[in-house]
Amino acid sequence: MKCYGMKKKEIKWNARTNRNNYHIATQVSLDDVLESLSKLPYQYRIFGLFVLVSGLRTEESIVTFNNHSKICNDGIMEMFWDRKTKKINAVYCHPSLHGLLNFTLNKTGIRRNMKSSILGCELRYLRKLNYTINATKIDPLLA
Repeated sequence: MKCYGMKKKEIKWNARTNRNNYHIATQVSLDDVLESLSKLPYQYRIFGLFVLVSGLRTEESIVTFNNHSKICNDGIMEMFWDRKTKKINAVYCHPSLHGLLNFTLNKTGIRRNMKSSILGCELRYLRKLNYTINATKIDPLLA
């Protein structure tokens, strides 16, 4: 199943499940996610906020988060991934989080502390929530 949005901006969603990604993202409330994140241990709370505001895929978020000090230049995190249709060059580093990204996390700890039963949704839905907010709440020219 393919879900496409904002085609002019080349933002695309591709899913292999029978669920509609946009529908799922609209069902996940930003307030509920922020409340769940606030209950996490400090390091995982910061990581969850990073995933939410960056809009990166989970694996990309981990690599970028753990290498923040090496790749962040003046509020822009530069990275280069080219996986067929999945390309990324740079992501904005939110000023509120910039000074807090001074530690690293491992995948095991993330999986253990950020399970959907704890977070309230799957970690990957934070990316979808970011997209939904950008696509629906922000002027398309600014998104």
